[in-house]
Amino acid sequence: MTSKEPAAGAAADEPSGDRSAEDAEVDEAGGSPESSDWLRYGLGRQATPKAPAPANKPFARRAVESHDDLYLEYRRENVLRGRVAGGRSARSRANLLAIASVGIAAVVIVAAAYATASPGPTPVPTIQPTTAPTPALVTEPPTAGTKVQTAYVTTVINIGQDVDVPDRAYPPDDGTAMYLFGSGGGVAIVTSIGSTGTQFKGVPFAAGLPVRAIVANGTVWVSTSPSTGGPCEEACWDQSTTYQLNVGSGKVEKTLAKTYLVGLTSEGLWLASAGRIEKVDPSGKTIGGFDWLVGGEPRVGCDGLWSVDYGGGQTVLSELDAADGTNITTSSVSGDVPYGPVSAGTGCWMLQGAGGFVAGSSVLVPVTGGAMSGPIVAGQTLLLLDGNFWAYSQTGRLEEYDALLGDYVGPEYELAGFGTDDPSGLFASMGSVWLIDKTASQLIGFAVPTGAEGSASPAASPAAS
Repeated sequence: MTSKEPAAGAAADEPSGDRSAEDAEVDEAGGSPESSDWLRYGLGRQATPKAPAPANKPFARRAVESHDDLYLEYRRENVLRGRVAGGRSARSRANLLAIASVGIAAVVIVAAAYATASPGPTPVPTIQPTTAPTPALVTEPPTAGTKVQTAYVTTVINIGQDVDVPDRAYPPDDGTAMYLFGSGGGVAIVTSIGSTGTQFKGVPFAAGLPVRAIVANGTVWVSTSPSTGGPCEEACWDQSTTYQLNVGSGKVEKTLAKTYLVGLTSEGLWLASAGRIEKVDPSGKTIGGFDWLVGGEPRVGCDGLWSVDYGGGQTVLSELDAADGTNITTSSVSGDVPYGPVSAGTGCWMLQGAGGFVAGSSVLVPVTGGAMSGPIVAGQTLLLLDGNFWAYSQTGRLEEYDALLGDYVGPEYELAGFGTDDPSGLFASMGSVWLIDKTASQLIGFAVPTGAEGSASPAASPAAS
């Protein structure tokens, strides 16, 4: 096969030889390029073709110099112009119709053959397996209806002295700082920055006596007494001294000899002295009082004034009129339940143990209308944390306990890195759970939400230790 001569009218430099379908489309779209286009695309400069394709390779394309690529660019551009201006040519449309007709006929023939053939087995659809989600990691099956959460350590503070757990019925803070006391002194804890503040030393702690302390209206009231856990009745009052301390400096602002600190209500601070119960304002000025005629130890709790007498296997509780101290009602139960009455949840309770704490099984006595009913025994150690009962297990877990329902509510909190048979160092303050570790002389805070952050007004929400 020999090369053909260029057709008449073709540019002298237009390449000859076999052309692809793309070349044909160029012809249909607009014919050969104008001479100005050759110059524009650089196609007329030394476009020397190589040898024609061998005869035994009719579809082989000849090679051209590098500027022949520009010719292809020209052809593509002109093809695009031709389609935009006039669409496909008549020849192109006829070819497409012919191809479509052949395809439709083939489909009809195949469908007819399939209809006359014997039906094969019904295909079984393939079901793609689904990936099940990975279950949440649970290190130990939780109690029914609960979820175990880790109570991580949030704060560790070196307290540097021996302090005791405050009265668990009330958080020992004023919403800004926490105040902890022992027989040898006390310390203010600034929980927001995790450090100690004011140090309380001097006369109030010189004798090394047990200390009862209450935070009230920006001051701390401390009462030292020889009482070692028994009731503090009139003979005990004469051996007690109460001090009003400045929370910023730790200095004594007022000293009340032969006076015992009873408690705090929204009406004021209650003190017992010389056979009388007196109510004082935050400055220490007397604003009310009456003679103590009923005996026993005076208590403040469950929005009322009470007398508690225990010992010898029996506990007697009397509800009093806070205006004049007269007796409203009296009831008794077998056994010593010396702590209370205190509010917990929606009930009023007396509890076993000093400060309402006993390791192991706890005994609760409901108080209704001033009368005590039969005791309730809980299988775990119960703590009063911000006005609610919480059960502590020897595995180091805390869970809120509804004593009226006899059931646990909310999640279990596992105290990270802490588990003991004696959780007597646990208490609540500033909306969290704290542990006094006497071995390391440290205060450890855990992320267990026990209530609103901080305390309300001290006058409305007493805080005691």
